[in-house]
Amino acid sequence: MFLTHTEQVLWRAASAAMECTPASLLVVRGYAFTFTAGDYFEGLSVVVSAAGFLAYLVARILILLNLRSLPPVVDDTIAWIKFIPHL
Repeated sequence: MFLTHTEQVLWRAASAAMECTPASLLVVRGYAFTFTAGDYFEGLSVVVSAAGFLAYLVARILILLNLRSLPPVVDDTIAWIKFIPHL
């Protein structure tokens, strides 16, 4: 699916970062409410949000780039009549 190994690694890293962003925001926000140093954690949550957004953009761009190398099987038509049972 991926043309190069670098694209594959970048996509996996961006996907993992997208998945970790919500949990890390919950942790940072939880610490912001627990401790009195709210400004530090508020800035940290902005950084985590920006990193998650950047990871999302990278993953989406890589998926769009992979549309250039689709296999010819994509254009095949499925004969649905074979898969649907009839009485």
